[in-house]
Order: sequence, then structure tokens, then C-alpha cells
Amino acid sequence: MKKKILSIVCVLCMMVSTSAVAFADDSNVAAYMTIPATAIDVSVTESIDMTAAANSVDLTVDKVTVTNNSAAGVINIDKVAATAATGWTLVEATTDFKSLNANAQKLSLTPTLGSSTWDITKTCPTFSAADSNVGAGASKDITFTGKTGIVTTSVNRVQAASIVLTLSLA
Repeated sequence: MKKKILSIVCVLCMMVSTSAVAFADDSNVAAYMTIPATAIDVSVTESIDMTAAANSVDLTVDKVTVTNNSAAGVINIDKVAATAATGWTLVEATTDFKSLNANAQKLSLTPTLGSSTWDITKTCPTFSAADSNVGAGASKDITFTGKTGIVTTSVNRVQAASIVLTLSLA
């Protein structure tokens, strides 16, 4: 009989110890994220050349290329401006360059970005996203036309202006 009682007690203990007790809990668990800041990673044309033929006021101007080197993200071209180098003056594109005095050191630049074309001496327009957004791994070109007056001696690799681009993350 002792064995039977001991067996029954053991079976009862096993049954009580194997039963699972579950309670519902509606507590919140915080989820944390760590992401380093994204830097603007772009390449921009370092310098452009402007050339003219003898007896011509029209300049052939290289383009500026903005390349987004990032694997993700979009770069905006917000503004394109220019400042004249020492001794030079930026003037409106409507200037009559043929009637300027020789060696006047006056220059006009007319940039084009997508569907926007403007005189660099005027306020830069607000660009549409299609014109100014440069996607990851993509490039956008800013083209220029220009004019200057006649010179009495050849001009070779003289800095006439600095072009300033303002970029941001989209």
C-alpha cells in the first residue's frame, strides 16, 4: 500500500509540475535604431574652359557635371551662381560685346539646367525636381554659353570667374 500511495503522490507531483501557467502582458518594448548620418558624396567638375575664335565675341564653354557617388539618396542642385575673378566683371548677356573697348575684361554666362536657362547676373531660378535631382549613381550636366569682348593680345588659361553650386540632400 505504501508503494501505491507513493506512486500516486509522485504522479500528482509530476502532473502539477508539468502544467504551464501563462499570463497575458500588454507591456511595451522599445525598439532602438542606430544609423550613421549620410554625407553628401558628389563629384563636381573642377574647372571649365572658355574659348573663343579670333574676332568673335562668342565663347565655347565646357559643361559642369554633378555626379552623385552615393549608393542611396538624392542630391539636389539648389543654386548656380558665379563671381567674377579679380579684374573681370560679369555683365548681362544682352550687353553689346562687339562695341566694348578692347581688353574690357567683361564676361557674360548663361547657364542651362534642364528646362531652366537664365543670365548668371540675375537671380537663379527655382528648379523643378526633374531638373535638379541627381539620383544615386547618376549625373546631371549644367551647360553654359558665354560672351566676352575682343582682346589685343592672346588670353591663355586666365581665370575669369568662379562658378558656385549649392547642393543639398533631398
